[in-house]
Amino acid sequence: MSDPPPDQRTPRSGGDNPTAEQINRVAATFEAYASQGEATQAKTTKHNRKIRRWTRAATIGALVYTLITATILITTIRSIQETQRATHIASRAADAATAQAKISEDTEKRQLRAYVFVDKASVTLDGLTLRGVVDLKNAGQTPAYDLVVKSLLQTDEAGKPFIPKPFDKVELDRTILGPGGSVYPRSELTIPPDNTVAIPALKKGQAVIYMVGQARYRDAFDRDWILDFRLRSYSFESGSWILHSTEEGNKESQK
Repeated sequence: MSDPPPDQRTPRSGGDNPTAEQINRVAATFEAYASQGEATQAKTTKHNRKIRRWTRAATIGALVYTLITATILITTIRSIQETQRATHIASRAADAATAQAKISEDTEKRQLRAYVFVDKASVTLDGLTLRGVVDLKNAGQTPAYDLVVKSLLQTDEAGKPFIPKPFDKVELDRTILGPGGSVYPRSELTIPPDNTVAIPALKKGQAVIYMVGQARYRDAFDRDWILDFRLRSYSFESGSWILHSTEEGNKESQK
């Protein structure tokens, strides 16, 4: 008995065993997916690199901007401080210059203004009348304007506290006393005839003659001055008494 003939049937398409074409197709698909993934990964990596690069650049820029801003701020603060310091120094210098100018101006005024003072004074005896004269001199370098002088004589016991009498309210003539010039105001006091002890007491120093006076004037800088003077006798010689200033005499003040 002969063997049966081999199976001559053609294998069915789409069977359980894949063909080489199918395998290649699948492999190509996986390879495409793999290539696409690699491309996507490359793009992502490149994008991340860009992001890191821009982030680094932005950070560096921010740091540089912060540093520049801080430098400008510090420079501005220092500039303000230096300006304030310079302003303070300039203000002090201006104040010092102003003070120096005022001192110089005051010094100039003191050096140039009129100075009226008592140079000397005396009292002579004419019968029962005491006649006093005072020499007022201008020792300044500019005139004394509107000069008015009033004076009076008084007598009192030696050693007794002296109380000056008020001046008579009379209108006096005004004059100008130039530098180095003098005026000689006069005053009189008559002893009553029945007072026989006054003149001998004055000659012996038991009584004192007082001359009280005041000089008012205006200097070249339009400032008003008052000289109050008080003189007294100490001795009688050659028919007259020479007067000298008391502790309260020759006081000058600005009005």
